[in-house]
Amino acid sequence: VRGLNSDARQRSLREKVIESQCSVLCLQETKLPSCSRSIMKRICPQGFDQFVESPSSGASGGLLTAWRSDMFRGTLLTVKPYAIVMQFNSVHNNEQWFMVNIYGPCQGEARTTFLNCLRDIQMHDDAKWLIMGDFNYVRYPHNRSRPGGNFNDMLKFNDVINSLALVEIPLKGTDFTWSNMQSVPLLRKLDWVFTSEAWTAHFPHTMVLP
Repeated sequence: VRGLNSDARQRSLREKVIESQCSVLCLQETKLPSCSRSIMKRICPQGFDQFVESPSSGASGGLLTAWRSDMFRGTLLTVKPYAIVMQFNSVHNNEQWFMVNIYGPCQGEARTTFLNCLRDIQMHDDAKWLIMGDFNYVRYPHNRSRPGGNFNDMLKFNDVINSLALVEIPLKGTDFTWSNMQSVPLLRKLDWVFTSEAWTAHFPHTMVLP
């Protein structure tokens, strides 16, 4: 969301949440040192009464996962600067699933730490997982609008994906999710949605829309 520290952005987000009619909300790059109940009320419609946050570090980062307790019971498993790991159980039938809300580091040694922690996620074969967010990694050269990129980073990222046997859910309608906002922009796909094989088998029609 590139920051929620203005009234205009909070109103805009609230409109999108209402439009989506979602029950679980995952935000990356909130740029908030903390998220109060009053901020939650400004960005989410009535019904979103539970949330977990990973505060920003200075003016960068920040994660927020919010949900409706009349739809899901949420249990926090892990919270780190780059990931919030949740277990959800349906209020209606107690069906269990897991979600990881991701905001990957942009640079430095933290990128290696992030990938190592991602690799260490314990995913049982029959568990339904969603792993999504802004990973700050591209998978392939065509995920950039210009030639180049760090091929070693691509190999490391794909190695983690393969080691976890993750299934990528393709993004429909666009090839890129980030722009440097220049007159001749560099475009990249940095946001990804992955599932476990159990999720894909149970929900074969899962889609990712811009």
